[in-house]
Amino acid sequence: MSRPAGVAGNGAPYDVAWALQHALEHVAVHTGHVELMRQWWENRAS
Repeated sequence: MSRPAGVAGNGAPYDVAWALQHALEHVAVHTGHVELMRQWWENRAS
């Protein structure tokens, strides 16, 4: 997991663990957006 995975736009290297954590955080944010939209849609129809 500490193997280099790439280089950020600012030139800083990042590893696989950081990339995986970042991807999971991104998914969590979008999941929250979907949940809010679902609640809004259900309340709108009531």
